[in-house]
Amino acid sequence: KLDWVSRLKTNRLVEFNGEWINAKQITKHMAFEPCDIEFNKKKCKFMGSINLIVKDIGKTNLVVLMKSMKDKKPVILASNRLDWSASCIISTYKKRHSIENFYRDSKQHLGLGEYQLRKMNGVVKHLHLVFLAYSLLRDAVCKKPSWFSRIAKTIGDGCRYLKEKIIDTLITYASKMHKNVFELKSAKV
Repeated sequence: KLDWVSRLKTNRLVEFNGEWINAKQITKHMAFEPCDIEFNKKKCKFMGSINLIVKDIGKTNLVVLMKSMKDKKPVILASNRLDWSASCIISTYKKRHSIENFYRDSKQHLGLGEYQLRKMNGVVKHLHLVFLAYSLLRDAVCKKPSWFSRIAKTIGDGCRYLKEKIIDTLITYASKMHKNVFELKSAKV
């Protein structure tokens, strides 16, 4: 009984005029209005909204965003709030989407799910370090213009770049240390 907003896969079945069709096919039967919305780095020029039954979900408010009227990959958002406007559903999903991006990037690149700690104090410290690393990388990637944003377009790019630099620095340091030890041994003989 909670309010929710989610992205709907285009192959999900929706009931339209007594038959089940793919959600993507509903775009042929909807009225669209012009809009200017950036969604997931995609400029959407048309928006439509309709209340339908989605199989295994029930009565749902669907919002469809398209780049053009011939767009083959529409963005379909769904919500159980039938009274919400399309713009309300879009803004709610945008907030959720940024949170999902944070968790995906943190788990894939920053080790959010990789800790094995028993004490809550350690878990909290680990979370703080992950949040700090994400914030610094996000700031560096998004700050325009900067040398780092030209190299790294995403958090993953930033992590890969920094790992390479750290490994290069470690190898250079180890090589210098090995050379110094070798020179010391040669000087003693």
